[in-house]
Amino acid sequence: MPIAVVRSLEQYPAEEELVRVLRSLAPQLVLLSVENLGEAVAVAKCVETNAPGVAVLALGQDPSPEVLLEMMRAGVREFLQPPFDGPAVVEAVSRAGQAVERTPRSANLSDQIFSFLPSKAGAGTSTVALNLGAAMSELPSTRVLLVDFDLNSGLIGFMLKLDNPHSVIDAAESSLHMDETLWNQIVSVRGALDVLAAGKINLGCRVEPLQVRSLLDYARRHYGAICLDLSGNLEKYAVEIMHESKRIFLVCTAELPSLHLAREKLAFLRSVDLEDRVSVVLNRAG
Repeated sequence: MPIAVVRSLEQYPAEEELVRVLRSLAPQLVLLSVENLGEAVAVAKCVETNAPGVAVLALGQDPSPEVLLEMMRAGVREFLQPPFDGPAVVEAVSRAGQAVERTPRSANLSDQIFSFLPSKAGAGTSTVALNLGAAMSELPSTRVLLVDFDLNSGLIGFMLKLDNPHSVIDAAESSLHMDETLWNQIVSVRGALDVLAAGKINLGCRVEPLQVRSLLDYARRHYGAICLDLSGNLEKYAVEIMHESKRIFLVCTAELPSLHLAREKLAFLRSVDLEDRVSVVLNRAG
C-alpha cells in the first residue's frame, strides 16, 4: 500500500476534531502513538466508530500484555516498538493494507468538497461557484451538488430561475433524518447539476454546525463533488464547512478594498490552520 502522510497531529485530538479530520481527509491508515494509553485508546475507539475500515497502527515503548490487550479491545491489530526495523515496518503496513482491502468502509464518502469564499460582496463568487459546478457536472460519472450557503443574500436560485419553495435551510433542518424521498423534494435540478438554493430572506434563521455536518455527510455519500457558495461573513457553520473542504477558493477582484479584505480573510484562515487549502481567485482581472 503506497504511503503518503496527509495530516500530522502533534497531540491527541478531541473527538470532534478527529471526526472532522477522518471525514475530510478519508485516510486508509492511522499511525497512533501510545505515549498516553488512555488517550490512545480513546482515539482508536473513535476511529473504529466513525471510520470503520480504517486501519490503525500503534507505536509505543511498552508492548506489555496489558497495553496490547487494551489496544486490541479498541480495534488495533498492529503494534510496533522502537527502534523501528525497516522490514518489520513494511510488513506491518502491508498487513494493515490487506486489512483495509478486506474490510470495506461503511460509506464511500467523497472528499471532493470545494468552498467558495468572497473577499467582499460583489466579487463574483456565486458566478465562479456556479460555473465550476456546472462544468464538473458534465464530466462522465460525476454527480455534482451546488449549495448556496449565503443564507440572506444568495443569488444561485435567481441566477438559475429556480421555483422550488424548499431551500438549504430545509435540508439542514431535516439533515438528521434525511432520506432519498425527502432529498428529492428539497433539491432542484438544472441540467446535470443538483442545486440547494438559499431561499427567501429570513433574518431569524440559524444553521447549526451539527446540521451542516449531517447535511454534508449525506451529500458526500451521494455526490462525487460538492460546491459550497459561502457568504463571506465567516459564520460558525461556514468555518465548519471550510474545515470539511478539500479546497477553499477565496475570490476577489482587482479593486483595492477587495484585495485588502482578501488579505484579512487569508490571515483568518491561516489562524485556523486552513491556509494550505486556500487558492486565491482574482476575478475579472482584465
